Amino acid sequence: MPKLHKNPYNYRFIAASHKCTTKPLSRFLNSALRLILKHFREYCLGIYRNTGVNAFWIVENSLEVLDSLRSIPTRKAQLASFDFSTLYTAISHNLLKDKITNLI
Repeated sequence: MPKLHKNPYNYRFIAASHKCTTKPLSRFLNSALRLILKHFREYCLGIYRNTGVNAFWIVENSLEVLDSLRSIPTRKAQLASFDFSTLYTAISHNLLKDKITNLI
């Protein structure tokens, strides 16, 4: 799928996962990561209750970002967004397998 807003144009790989051979592993990994996320969210909530500092920076979607921005008192601020187009392609598969194995 072309990313027409980029100059020069980039392409994003999209794969159907309906009959993908890695789907069971993907579901398991998704469940494991969601448990870690839940634990981290609860941990950060405890930090927030004790210190007033929000250490949880993970958002599910853009609506959470908008809600957070609306709750900040109006003041001069600088906002930035970043496109990590090569984030996952640059991860060593062996390193990734080792890290996931250690988590599990």
